[in-house]
Amino acid sequence: MQVDRTRRVARLVAVLSRHPKGCTIGQVIRATGASRATAYRDLSLLRDSGYEVRVDTVNGEARYVVTASALATEPMTAKERAAIALARRALSSIEGSWVVRELDAVLERSRTVA
Repeated sequence: MQVDRTRRVARLVAVLSRHPKGCTIGQVIRATGASRATAYRDLSLLRDSGYEVRVDTVNGEARYVVTASALATEPMTAKERAAIALARRALSSIEGSWVVRELDAVLERSRTVA
């Protein structure tokens, strides 16, 4: 279900953003409840969505780090703003969470740019 994936990816962004030194794939799996294959697909989705996701090696272990979002710097189309607003409404059940605050900030920035 798409809502489940949206929530899982939102948790992934929140977890990665709270860990500046990155998370192992095991930590990603535990934080999101995803299978290993789904966790890798979600990381790819983040990259495809404009997030810079890099892999650092710490003590021989791969750690995934999210460093920035291209969405915040590129002007948005009306369809992109509508999609973000829809995601924001879909996540209203987690009001006050980091991801909802981020969506609100993106929407606010898009209003000032538009």
